[in-house]
Amino acid sequence: NYTLRKNTMKKLYQAIVLTALLCSLNLSAHAESNDSLKQALSLYMQGHRDVQHLAQVLDPKAKIQGLMKGKMITMTTAQFLKRAEGIKNLPLEAIAKNRIKLIAQNKETAVAKAKIYLGPDCYQDYLILAKQGSRWRVTHKAFSSDCSTY
Repeated sequence: NYTLRKNTMKKLYQAIVLTALLCSLNLSAHAESNDSLKQALSLYMQGHRDVQHLAQVLDPKAKIQGLMKGKMITMTTAQFLKRAEGIKNLPLEAIAKNRIKLIAQNKETAVAKAKIYLGPDCYQDYLILAKQGSRWRVTHKAFSSDCSTY
């Protein structure tokens, strides 16, 4: 009876250790994924001053749509990057108020909400990101030039 309890306790201990190890590996992988998502969002935010950062984080086939002064606009990634070229020389103060307001994610997808100031203009950006290998890329962007309800 003592030997049976000892073996049961030993197996229980091993199961607890194994479970703890698996949990720590999972948390480590999640933390790494979270860090790479934050890095992608940081590139996106920096891209409003340097278009090369946007090029790194936008998927080449990303769908970009939004309302600009009430008019629906649809762009390819290439069209959006060309348009963004014009904002690369904004002073740092002009974009200092830019913020990521919301991030929700699982292992392979994420959504982020950002408020972007480009000089006197303000935009609300809603980004959908997908994990491609070890990198997060923006696959869809919806935006509005109306920040009054933000």
